[in-house]
Amino acid sequence: MEKAFLRHLFRKLADGTISRAEYSQLMDHIARHEVDSDDIPEDLQGDESDLPNASVGQAWDIVQRRTGIGQRPKKRALWLPLAAAAVIAGLLVGGVFGWWPTLTGAGLVGMADVDVAYVTKEVLRGQLDSVQLPDGSKMWVNAGSVVSYPANFAEGPRIVRLDGEAFFDVVHIGNRPFIVESGGIETTVVGTAFNINTYNADRVVVTVLRGKVRVDKERESLAYLSRNQQAVHWLSDAHTELKEVNAEDEAAWVEDRLVFRDVPVAQALDVLSRRFDTSFRLGDPAVGNCVFSASFQPGESLDKVLRVITMANGMTYRKEKNTFYLQGAGCP
Repeated sequence: MEKAFLRHLFRKLADGTISRAEYSQLMDHIARHEVDSDDIPEDLQGDESDLPNASVGQAWDIVQRRTGIGQRPKKRALWLPLAAAAVIAGLLVGGVFGWWPTLTGAGLVGMADVDVAYVTKEVLRGQLDSVQLPDGSKMWVNAGSVVSYPANFAEGPRIVRLDGEAFFDVVHIGNRPFIVESGGIETTVVGTAFNINTYNADRVVVTVLRGKVRVDKERESLAYLSRNQQAVHWLSDAHTELKEVNAEDEAAWVEDRLVFRDVPVAQALDVLSRRFDTSFRLGDPAVGNCVFSASFQPGESLDKVLRVITMANGMTYRKEKNTFYLQGAGCP
């Protein structure tokens, strides 16, 4: 990004006139590049001499001491790279900390005033499907999920809405970020491959296989993720966990594989109920607490999967109509 344009974006950020698309451009640039004093208008700069060798947490401590924001409502970004912390420190000294892009009722700035035709795709339980989006990006949609997206992406951000689980392989297009809205969370990328899971009504799980993404909620940046990193945002108490994972395992469903790593039986049955469009009942709720690991290749029957799970946990199962009943001693 040219320095003049970067300074222009910082100026619009300070003035509160930056659009959602421009804000995404700026944040993506900060996440990907080092930013020096020449990139920021002089009147927005603070003394950042003590930031370069500090950790992100230490950097924020310095910022709070300089500006006295500790008593203000908490709006700081979490898990920011050091370059981003340093840049925002300069903006804080400039007195613009309280400003973040305003969301409209339709989601993003600029969206509410545009009459856009949306395509909605529902994938039924027991099925998987894939979609080629208008920009050439590909999306794999898991069972029991719904996605909606514009029939044609207009100028500005490319926006997809998700309820359930989907895997995205995004085509890079200049300065046009790709944004997935899911469970009140926005995941922003430029070009990458990642998985989003919102099956659990209390959490949104974002996992990156390639590239980088930024995860936001309303006016707060929750995480920056790269390969094999996962953010789990819990909606009930608004906290975010950052994990190192095997991202290929998390997205194994795209290839019709099942991979369970240290997973409680109850969680595995939830996956199987969608994959095979069936239901399960536990003779004792404690059966669902038992933890196991197993993987299955494409095309494995539900009977074979259940044989492995029940044998590994000292259980038995039987089928009545479309419901499977699991019996066993259970686990604490």
